[in-house]
Amino acid sequence: GAFGIHPWLSNGSQATDPDDIEAANALCKLTLPCDSHVTASPDRLLPTGVEPVEGSVYDLRGNPSLEGRPFDDAWTSPIRDHDGNTTAVFTRPDGLQISLTGDDTINAWQVCTATGFPEGHHPSGVAVEPMTAYANALRSGKNLVSIEAGASYGTTIHYQARQY
Repeated sequence: GAFGIHPWLSNGSQATDPDDIEAANALCKLTLPCDSHVTASPDRLLPTGVEPVEGSVYDLRGNPSLEGRPFDDAWTSPIRDHDGNTTAVFTRPDGLQISLTGDDTINAWQVCTATGFPEGHHPSGVAVEPMTAYANALRSGKNLVSIEAGASYGTTIHYQARQY
């Protein structure tokens, strides 16, 4: 199996119009510690391969703003700390910073800015999603976990919010 959660992190805006939401998202910053971006088919967003992020719009390792970065994409090859954890950091323009830390079972991240979502279905924020495997793992087998009968498997994800 594979596990992922889909938290939408508020951009701090009270906007309801999709264009205003996207403008507020653009003011946010995101650090995503991954060395590879997952390429996908444009029609169904199924993974087609991976590419290095270095020098591309997909390089989120240096805490860039989300301006001009509409995403519904996955990243892999996470950079880990000395404990094996990987941490994404979402920072709003009002100084609220949200850190999501996943343990060594987190092998990918998905980010969705909801660009193009219709009014009434456009969340006011950005999804930053820690996952044990990126999309289509049941077919590809990439990072898929097999659990024998009676065995257990755990994933730990920690959230922290701070005001700066």
